Amino acid sequence: MEQTKSFVREEAVRLKRALDNFIEFGVKSEHSFDINCEILRNYLIEPVDTSEQFKDLFDKLKSMSGPCIYWADIVGEKLTNVQIVEAMRKYDISNNETGKRRQLPVIYKRIRDSRTLYVGKVNGGIWARVLTHFGYHLNGNLQGLQLYHWAKDLGLVIRFNILEFDGGCLRLLPAIEYEIAKQKSPLIGSHSS
Repeated sequence: MEQTKSFVREEAVRLKRALDNFIEFGVKSEHSFDINCEILRNYLIEPVDTSEQFKDLFDKLKSMSGPCIYWADIVGEKLTNVQIVEAMRKYDISNNETGKRRQLPVIYKRIRDSRTLYVGKVNGGIWARVLTHFGYHLNGNLQGLQLYHWAKDLGLVIRFNILEFDGGCLRLLPAIEYEIAKQKSPLIGSHSS
């Protein structure tokens, strides 16, 4: 019992240190960018991060090395939430049938009234998460939006919003992600405290 109590006390001290770090340094950097999914092409055979089309974006993302919280908002009113979610469901079903499965986030049965598609976090290397969300990671088992594979024919425009934190804030990411997801109520993705 004493050993566990001591562990809990030490953990509380570590969390307090992380919180103090967050209070002192807050957001280290922020970046937003829009992606029109219609312009996504097959970068599974050539590297997207050095392509003429996306090099500047990925150079910026690679400069963000700390832990990040990010969310993807749906831009404009061209598409309804039902159209977007149904396109994802259709892709997920056909993807299962062909055996060429790429992991999508949890798609809820009830479609929410929100223009935020997804909220996520990454401990470092936001550029690799964006690569996966675009659908270009060679490992199809990594969960992500996989936009190239289902959204390019919809005319969907997504705004990625990224907040980078100091490395000392890493332990707080799950709680921050949960609170942002609670506030934004994204259409897809599972979040727990």
